[in-house]
Amino acid sequence: MDFVTIQVDERKFSAQRHVFAESQFLSEVVAIDIFAEEPQNMRRHFYNVDADPVLFEHIVRYLRRGVLPIFYDESKGHDYAMYVALLEEARYFGIPRLITWLENNDFLKAVSHEYITKEIYKIDQLSTSMTGRRTADVNVTCIPTWTKNKIYVCPRGIPVHRGNRHACGRACNNAKGEAKDVYDEEMILRAVVVERRTVFDGEACVEGVE
Repeated sequence: MDFVTIQVDERKFSAQRHVFAESQFLSEVVAIDIFAEEPQNMRRHFYNVDADPVLFEHIVRYLRRGVLPIFYDESKGHDYAMYVALLEEARYFGIPRLITWLENNDFLKAVSHEYITKEIYKIDQLSTSMTGRRTADVNVTCIPTWTKNKIYVCPRGIPVHRGNRHACGRACNNAKGEAKDVYDEEMILRAVVVERRTVFDGEACVEGVE
């Protein structure tokens, strides 16, 4: 196999010569046999390239298999600074497909979120909603909130009738007479539980790869 080595700063990257064919710049670099005067079995295919070794690693990774890069962290989101830096390298090395992927922000298609929202009216149900095993791609957030709630008051003051108008019978209705129903206002603690699932579409990163 015809392997070549490219040195970028203090790092060395080795790959078969054909790996660099998609890059206009690199394909021309590795096509030059700088030791053509030596016997074939003694020639060294070693080249120096002026680039950022961290970014060049992603360039070589892409050129090897054609898998488009994603720089995404669940807590920070997409690393746009890395995308911009890699775009400039892709332009420098002349890699059209990678340039298009980065210029069009197509990497946004590879990661999406699905949301499930539940409103909890009884706080004792909250622990049930928040506990349990979930896969690492699921994030659960609880948003507590205080709301005002009208509570029906029994005309006779019977505690078990409080909050339940239909619990009052004839005796309660007679005690109320022609008066309107009476309600108290109470502050009720409720919560909204948001479950966010991160969905990764691997097909978006290999679209067009044969």
